[in-house]
Amino acid sequence: MYISSLIESKGIFTLLDSVKQLYLKKGIELDLTIFGSENTDLLKTKMQELNNTKYLGVAKNDHLPYIFNDFDVLVFPTKRESLGLIGLEALACGIPVIGSDIPSINSYIKHNFNGLLFELENSIDLMNKIEFILNNPIECKRLQSNTRTSVLNFKQS
Repeated sequence: MYISSLIESKGIFTLLDSVKQLYLKKGIELDLTIFGSENTDLLKTKMQELNNTKYLGVAKNDHLPYIFNDFDVLVFPTKRESLGLIGLEALACGIPVIGSDIPSINSYIKHNFNGLLFELENSIDLMNKIEFILNNPIECKRLQSNTRTSVLNFKQS
């Protein structure tokens, strides 16, 4: 699952490339659900290249806990963030995050504890992290078990 603006700086094209490579190189067809605004023609074309990609529009803030309950992992491939609130919200809802290894994100995503970090803009590294989650449900559950406690120091304000 991806929830963010559908713009280059949020890493959406890195994610779509990773999902495409996962299919081409490994034969794995991933179900990807995308929430966000600013869906461009280029993005629509890229999503149409992938069989199991759904675009569901903008996710309303008050619906996020319900949305998170329907998914196993949030992919957060952003290139720059001041904090990256959606990652914290996912963790608070018990969802592990696969995120870019940048200072704001790696301040709360602890690699192999409550999520996985991948090298910035590296679609192959992201593909490998997604594949790891898909092939290791026990590890995914372990990451999930660490999510809520990892964000206790953050305040809603």
